Amino acid sequence: MTSTEPATRRPFTVAVCTPCSRELTIDVVSALRATIRRCPHGVLATTACLRGPLSCRARPHDGGVMIVLQPCTTERAPHGPTAWIGPICDDADIEAVRGWIESGHWDLDALPTRLNARARIRLAPHLN
Repeated sequence: MTSTEPATRRPFTVAVCTPCSRELTIDVVSALRATIRRCPHGVLATTACLRGPLSCRARPHDGGVMIVLQPCTTERAPHGPTAWIGPICDDADIEAVRGWIESGHWDLDALPTRLNARARIRLAPHLN
């Protein structure tokens, strides 16, 4: 999406997990701030580790930022399932996530597979 195209008016909160990759986290938060400014009912929050330190350290990659999108009402009450997204590892990932959020459709299958954390979690048990 470009800054001239309208962004979603659907209310949501995005939580960004900050401990894993400081420099990349700053880039992700900066980019998402621009997205939030375009979404009148969007809220951005930063948080400690979302998955827990043991689970996070066991991830099969180096670094990357995880985010969670929670659709909600305009009163900020959760409304619908959360979307786990990441790891966000580079500028291309950041732009894919920004476009996905701004679209307001939030179908996880519309994200590149590498960013659909829920799909990877579902597929992981068969690898044990």
